[in-house]
Amino acid sequence: MAAEGIGNTMTIFAQLKTQSEQLGDLEATGPVAWRSFDRAQAVVRLMKGILSTLKVKRDLMYERAGANFTQATQLAETIVKERNVAFRTAHRIVGRLVKRCIDQNVLPVEVTPQMLDDASMEITGRSLNMDAETIRKSMDAKYIIKNRSILGGPGKKEVTRMMKERLLQAEKSKDWVERQRGMVKSAKALVDTLTKKIMKKSY
Repeated sequence: MAAEGIGNTMTIFAQLKTQSEQLGDLEATGPVAWRSFDRAQAVVRLMKGILSTLKVKRDLMYERAGANFTQATQLAETIVKERNVAFRTAHRIVGRLVKRCIDQNVLPVEVTPQMLDDASMEITGRSLNMDAETIRKSMDAKYIIKNRSILGGPGKKEVTRMMKERLLQAEKSKDWVERQRGMVKSAKALVDTLTKKIMKKSY
C-alpha cells in the first residue's frame, strides 16, 4: 500500500503541473486521490484490527530474530571498528563465514573466533583474533537492538523518541483537521445565509 500511495502521489503531482498554473486536470486527479484515501483508510482499519488482537511471543521472536544471520552486517561493522579493516573486506569475510555456517548448519550463536579467523585467512591471508565476547555481542540480536542508538535506529530509546514525536505530530494534524472542518462548516453556513438573503430579495 505504501508503494501504491507514493506512486499515486507522484501521479497527482504530474497531473497538476500545468503551464498555466491552473488545476486543470482535477477530473483525472480526483479518482486517483479518492482511491488513495480509500485504500489508506482500509489499511488503517486493518492495522487497528491486527494490533488490537496481536499476541507477542517474545521468546519465539528473539529466537527467530537471531536464527538466520541478520546480524551479519553488525559483525562486519564490528570487524571494521575493532580491526581497522575496510568494510568491503569485512563484508567478504563475513559472507564467507555465513555461507560456511549455513552449509554446516551452524547457528549464529555458535560462531567462534576460530571460525571467523578461518574465513578471514581465506579472504585476506591473516587472522582477525577477535575475542569470543565481542563476536557473541555482534551476533546477539537483543544486544544489537539495545545498543543501536543512532538517529532513526531500532534501539529502544530512539524508537521511543520517534513514537512520542509521531504521536505529537498526529495530535497537531488532528487539531488542524478539526480547525479546517470548523472553517468549512462556517463557510457553508455563511453561503446558506447569503443564498437565502439573495432568494428573498429576488422574490
